[in-house]
Amino acid sequence: MPATHRISVVSGLVFFGAQVAMFGVSRPPSWDEAVYLSQVTRGVPAATFVASRARGITLLIAPVSAFATSVWPVRLFLAAASAVAITFAFARWRDLVGGRSALVAMWIFMGTWVTSFYGSAIAPNLWMAVAGLAATAAMIHALRSVTPTRRQLIEVAGFALAAALVRPFDAVILAA
Repeated sequence: MPATHRISVVSGLVFFGAQVAMFGVSRPPSWDEAVYLSQVTRGVPAATFVASRARGITLLIAPVSAFATSVWPVRLFLAAASAVAITFAFARWRDLVGGRSALVAMWIFMGTWVTSFYGSAIAPNLWMAVAGLAATAAMIHALRSVTPTRRQLIEVAGFALAAALVRPFDAVILAA
């Protein structure tokens, strides 16, 4: 495994730890988070789920919420999942911009308080950004091919679908 791959994995682990250390996992849910949680937490009446919300976040947290009665397991899961997702999203950029440049971009992205805060938040903000990063890299990979392979097209469609699940209106802009 090349050094940049190992450093990328270590960076993801550091990002996970930083999220937990800076913002904790026991902070009470905001109103928006409570609405998403209410959709999938057993024994909790579902709050009004307006059309502007999408089901992607509820699908993401459902497996943990089904077994957890507290918010901290969900936040811990999201912190880990966001670290993995960001690491993989920037891995798609390695071939395009080089390993070191992709690492620096990943560190800058992970180094903002917004990314660290929303990594464990029950909200679509970060997930839309990460899906957009991955979809853009996949699209560039496909466009660089003389004829895109079926795998490349499925990859682009998959990332675009992930974006649409968390923020449908933003995904339209991404697709355009």
